[in-house]
Amino acid sequence: MANKGFYLFGLHCARYLALASLCAILQKPERILVMDKFDRITFDPQITGGRACIRGMRLPVSVIIGQIAHGATMEEVLADYPDLQPGDIQQALKYAAWLVQEEVVTG
Repeated sequence: MANKGFYLFGLHCARYLALASLCAILQKPERILVMDKFDRITFDPQITGGRACIRGMRLPVSVIIGQIAHGATMEEVLADYPDLQPGDIQQALKYAAWLVQEEVVTG
């Protein structure tokens, strides 16, 4: 079950990346404009503790990204979640790509 531990570690890291990004949004007004493009990504403290979800459903973006990362096709993900639309998956992928564009300063 080493893969399960790695998957849980990845989800744990994804949560902190999302929180760090949200802090950056509050600090950088230009990032707020970018977030407006993600109209299918919602944040509600009453739903999954405020994690990024798809259209207010109890379906975190991290679950969709995790399935795609582990080799699921878009059709398989859509079959697993009947309320999901192809545009939801596309936007989840774009949101994940946007999150990892953070500048890292080492040294």
